[in-house]
Amino acid sequence: MKIISTLAELNDLAGQGKLTGLVSVTMDLYHAGPGVSSSGLKEILKSPAHYKTYLAGQEDTEAFRVGRLVHLRILEPEAYAQTVVVAPQVDARTKDGKATRDAFLASSVGKEVVSVAEAANIEAFAWAASRNKLASKIFSGGQAEISVYWIDKDSGALCKARADYLRGEAIFDLKTCYSASPAEFKKSVLNYRYDLSAAFYLDGFATVLPVKHFSWAAVEKKAPYCFGFYAADQDLLNAGRADYVKALAVYAECERSGVWPGYAESFVNISLAGV
Repeated sequence: MKIISTLAELNDLAGQGKLTGLVSVTMDLYHAGPGVSSSGLKEILKSPAHYKTYLAGQEDTEAFRVGRLVHLRILEPEAYAQTVVVAPQVDARTKDGKATRDAFLASSVGKEVVSVAEAANIEAFAWAASRNKLASKIFSGGQAEISVYWIDKDSGALCKARADYLRGEAIFDLKTCYSASPAEFKKSVLNYRYDLSAAFYLDGFATVLPVKHFSWAAVEKKAPYCFGFYAADQDLLNAGRADYVKALAVYAECERSGVWPGYAESFVNISLAGV
């Protein structure tokens, strides 16, 4: 497995056509570096113009930030301990409070700062994962946050995927959600195109590893932080694969032409038939 620590090295390998296989790279470098991800392909299915805007940078929303920190705490607890610090509760209007705050900020440069309440919420997720027999089994004895790069044979595009957790022949994806019930999670799969990601990840990691299964461990965002566990069946994977293949074809054509259009510049009939 290649270990890459700079964006320049990622770009250089990509330019030489040598950025393939398993790669150990930070999350920030993974997102900033070359390659088409499943998230990008979902944007292309909206329109190529949406994809170009997506590349310009993602907003770190509160929901995204919490999900990212929960992933780090559950999947990489040592990294969480090294990179996340809890801000002291002080009254910055007072001289002592301001001094404590400023000293804390000075010592926390380069680290992720969370409030006491945020830290408690993240620990609740971790406690729930440790108490759940299946979750604790899934997320042990494997590898967290491993990236893979490959060249898609049909489109020629450099693709990338980053697995939450690899264990045996399976890829496990940790999702935080408001409801982990079967009915609600199925809606999430359809609304957020999790099927596309599942197929894309399996096909990508299958270029270097004998992976065969993709599953989700969904944990709710509020007490009692219940888990739901779901596996992608073959029909779901086939549907996701068809979508990502279509998106890659559009991407390749846009790369060739240099044109990244929005929606069709023609009228589309809107009908109430079937409503």
